[in-house]
Amino acid sequence: MPTTTRVLLLTLLPLAATAQEPGLLVNEDFEADTPRVQIHGSNQPCEVHLLGPSAERAHSGKHSLKVDLTFLHGTDVMLSPRTDETPGAEWGSVGGPGWFVFHGLGLPLRTDRHYLLSLYVWVEQASPHNPVRFGVETATDSPYGVARTQTPLPRELPAATGGWVKVEYELTGLLLERLEAAGAKVEGLRLDTISLSCFANTRLRLTAFVDDVQLRELPLDAPLPADENPKTPAPEFRRIPAVEDRFVWGVYGDLYTPGPDWFTPLDRSEGQEGARRDQVKRLPESADWILLDLRRHYCDSLVQGGGMLFATEGQAARDYVKACLDQCGEYGISFAPSAYLTQHYIPDATREQCVSAMRTAVGQFGSHPALLAWWLVDEPQPATAADYYWGKAALEELDPRHPALCACNSISAIAEFAPTVPLLTLDLYPLGTVPKDDRGAWAVADAVRYARRLGGRRLWVLPQVFGHGGSWRAPSTAEVRLQLFGCLAEGATGFLPYSYADRPSWHNSANEHGHLVDPYGNPTPAWEEMGRLGLHLRAAAPLLVGAERLPDDAAGARLGPTVVSGVGRVRPAAITRAFAPPGRELKVLVVHNNTTAYRYAFPVGVAGVKPGDRVLDLFSLREFPLEGDAFVASLGAGDGRLYAVGQPAALAAARAEVAGRQVVLQADLLALEVKLARRMGTDTGPVEQSVAAARGAAGKGAWETALAELQTAFVRLPAQQRANAAYWPVEEAVERTRAELGRLNVLLAAQVTGNGTDYPRDDPDVKARTDRLVGLSGRFYKLQAQLLRQGPAGLLPAAIALQSDVEDLAGSARVFFGG
Repeated sequence: MPTTTRVLLLTLLPLAATAQEPGLLVNEDFEADTPRVQIHGSNQPCEVHLLGPSAERAHSGKHSLKVDLTFLHGTDVMLSPRTDETPGAEWGSVGGPGWFVFHGLGLPLRTDRHYLLSLYVWVEQASPHNPVRFGVETATDSPYGVARTQTPLPRELPAATGGWVKVEYELTGLLLERLEAAGAKVEGLRLDTISLSCFANTRLRLTAFVDDVQLRELPLDAPLPADENPKTPAPEFRRIPAVEDRFVWGVYGDLYTPGPDWFTPLDRSEGQEGARRDQVKRLPESADWILLDLRRHYCDSLVQGGGMLFATEGQAARDYVKACLDQCGEYGISFAPSAYLTQHYIPDATREQCVSAMRTAVGQFGSHPALLAWWLVDEPQPATAADYYWGKAALEELDPRHPALCACNSISAIAEFAPTVPLLTLDLYPLGTVPKDDRGAWAVADAVRYARRLGGRRLWVLPQVFGHGGSWRAPSTAEVRLQLFGCLAEGATGFLPYSYADRPSWHNSANEHGHLVDPYGNPTPAWEEMGRLGLHLRAAAPLLVGAERLPDDAAGARLGPTVVSGVGRVRPAAITRAFAPPGRELKVLVVHNNTTAYRYAFPVGVAGVKPGDRVLDLFSLREFPLEGDAFVASLGAGDGRLYAVGQPAALAAARAEVAGRQVVLQADLLALEVKLARRMGTDTGPVEQSVAAARGAAGKGAWETALAELQTAFVRLPAQQRANAAYWPVEEAVERTRAELGRLNVLLAAQVTGNGTDYPRDDPDVKARTDRLVGLSGRFYKLQAQLLRQGPAGLLPAAIALQSDVEDLAGSARVFFGG
């Protein structure tokens, strides 16, 4: 999941002596007499004990570079080049928070040469969960300027080494593979810096010595040293088909956002136990509406992160998970709790404690029908693979019906875990606020393609649907579509966008924004797209689960234009990928418009077409002939479609299967809506009549009739609700209040920052309004919960009063802020 931006520490050292040895491009031995060391950027607390030459240890000569500091979250120490230049600010300001750029080596990397990087390191103090890494920063030219990318080397040092360790890698092949997988441009590549980095999930003391950093250029046919990077041995994990062989369509989120949790402090008088008990009490004020909203967008699953079953937590954590599972089960949503039952987050916990907590959790929840999987570790890196592998094996031994999952947020993590685990989730977020470093929505599919090439079997993706004030931006609706269809085309079979709901950014400036719904549940266009696509993908995409991914030339979009990402990578404007589902005599094509701004109509060519083959649009269920070996697709920006190509009999079977799923999905949603409408006192007879007619037609194979009857039911339901004089005025007041609260939130987010440039939150006039909004928000969540649970009886006066009070505050705020 997103984390706070790392610290950037850059060492500035005098220029090294010119290397005399042929082929030696960089030679850092840290023997200069008066090197100058400066810290140019820090956006997290950091205490530098020593960052510079030291005579304590040396691999050669008398000195090495000592890195001795205590930091929170991250550090990046520049090892090369030595330079006296003043850095430029990417964003932020020199001497303050931000990201800073040195022009660096500017060394062109030719693809017909090897570049061998070697250095020596002595780690004195580190942590298995915060390993010492080395990497290189490369630069390429982009339409917006120079784009830079950090690429870590595979070797990680998670503990004290007890002596000098040689780290050595050939960069050409490594960089081309990793940069392409991360969505970066590889043409015109230049090497800028060589660095030591460490990322911590806690406050960490790091002490290490580095010496003899060298970069050599070698001919392409020169012998290279063997890769001595130790690979963590992994057990042979069993497959769990009931989970892995399903197409997942859900969200990453929780059951209290949107809801009262953002403004009312949790009761921590008894520590985490008290806070969990408080959350259990609050769930009824938010869970019903959230789960109903998920079902209306055809979601079948919810993943909640954040750690709810730590090995050291008590009964209240288990009570919270039980409450979530029960609530999700009531609405037919599968739930994946964030278990965190290994030593990854609690190194001091013993394995016996972890296994005991696993046994307790499995005993209480393993048979719960709403349990989807265990979210065991959020974002492990290769250095922590042993912990994850052990925990996954131990937990799945106790519960063989539910997989223990992790999410990969880096190319290095994908390289470690994709070949090993049967089901992998990916949460790479490439959309940035700096245009020349913004790899675009395409980069998510690049990572999926990379994982599949490494042997990834089942791949679920957490697409980026959020923004952040610093390094991330929220995607457009077209970019959300492009992420979905791009990943589907490369073999993904599950989608859980990060993340479902906002918390108000004016309330806490560190909050992310631009999620699928705002703090009051008002949908973004992306969430509306999730609803549109949910029905079609949940009905058609299961054909792709377990399907063989055919070669790229098995089908293709015949469209000449190309699109260029912010980092300058050129891509086709439309993409088609072909799959062969098991047991079916047809091909399934994923066709998508690979642009974010234009609608295109283009021919889709299919290799190996047989006489009599036809095309079935798996969304509309319309069948039509091929024109030779092609057909025409017309798609909006970022949009996609699934098609089947084959003989009429095979297409008829696929059509019946997909239509049958559409009928079930819509009929089940209508059954939930009817249950709710009855609680409101609405006459649901006409709706139930249409649903019964649809089920009857489906039973006879009359799919068009069944789907038409369901559409009639969806039209009749709101008409029946509007005819309910006891319910509809309350519903209208609630929805108008929701929309006005959403507009107020946007106004405050634009005007109240607390940083002195706009209206500070503690300004008396501002605070009076935000305090009042907090109170009105509480009334809103409570009223919404009462309506869904109890029906409209007696709620109209409260609903009208709340709407009036919110509109009054909105008018006052617009006058005050000029909004």
